[in-house]
Amino acid sequence: MNEINLYIIGTSFQLLNALEAKNCLPQLSNSVNNIFITNPFCKSIHEFELLLQQDEWNDIIYPVKFRSRLFSNLFEKKLFNIIRLLYYKLMIKIYLKNKKICSLIIGNYTGLLTNYVLQNFKTKEVIVVDDGLGTLKIAKYRKREIQTNINHFWFHDKNKPIIRKLFGIRNIVHPNITFFSIYNIKVPVNDTLLLNKFDFLKSDQKFEISDNVYIIGQPVVEVGIIDINSYLNYLRKITDNYNSNTVFYIPHRRENENNLNRINKLCTIKQFNVPVELALTNEKMLPKRIIGFTSSALLNLKKIFNHLVIVESYFLPPIINKSLSVMDDLIFLFQENGIIINRTLSDNNE
Repeated sequence: MNEINLYIIGTSFQLLNALEAKNCLPQLSNSVNNIFITNPFCKSIHEFELLLQQDEWNDIIYPVKFRSRLFSNLFEKKLFNIIRLLYYKLMIKIYLKNKKICSLIIGNYTGLLTNYVLQNFKTKEVIVVDDGLGTLKIAKYRKREIQTNINHFWFHDKNKPIIRKLFGIRNIVHPNITFFSIYNIKVPVNDTLLLNKFDFLKSDQKFEISDNVYIIGQPVVEVGIIDINSYLNYLRKITDNYNSNTVFYIPHRRENENNLNRINKLCTIKQFNVPVELALTNEKMLPKRIIGFTSSALLNLKKIFNHLVIVESYFLPPIINKSLSVMDDLIFLFQENGIIINRTLSDNNE
């Protein structure tokens, strides 16, 4: 049987971290690396295609690409999403028929498809790469799994027995996994933590510093945490501290166009086709300051650029921050890594 490392990746940031793992971990860098992309949605395809060009893969499986917004929106709905995942399950089963997985590299430890592979195919090693703040939650899931010996799917009402049966998910807890992460987190005794220092991304880079300020956007309006008027008010309080010609807003891919048009009246919208971490390493001119709220990109950018750029987190009022279940962990990680914590928005809440 052919031995491979299999990557199951669903977001562009997972792919960015998978590239780091592929090039920095010896067991991956000198072997066969095949990648399966599970995100078919039109808003993500171009990002994935650009990222896949950053390095060589032995095989790229990208089975579905919805370039039509109509189909893309349709298959984001729950029933059609399950159908899509079942199709992926069949494809993976056929694809792995004459193959043996050495290392399984995943971004979504709690996903249906990844758990199908975890529980139905033998692997020598399971590596979980970061997907934003999700890693902090996964570490907590793993701790509970190890303590109770109950798979995390059995803790959630939304995962009905029929869904578990369709995806072949049993009450099995994987004995050990490796976290490849920028977060210096405590992992269960069975598991391993390997710190991601973005060595591949920042290798051989030289930069100049501009007078620009970048604000890292978040879809807090779109997910219902805050209304657009309040968000604009907070942004205005930040932008008032700088020359308006030097402030640029980097939107999250889930922020909608109407809201961005209103934000654009405060500061210039600057969009990238790849994750901001990769985009900035490809530019020779860096901003002097990067500002955000609770985005994991702040920590990633601090890790990559360190002392070259000032990174600052503006904390929103406590009632908003409570919506983030890992807030205490995030504060600690930001402070531990030298990110400036600015509480003026929180202290002066209207």
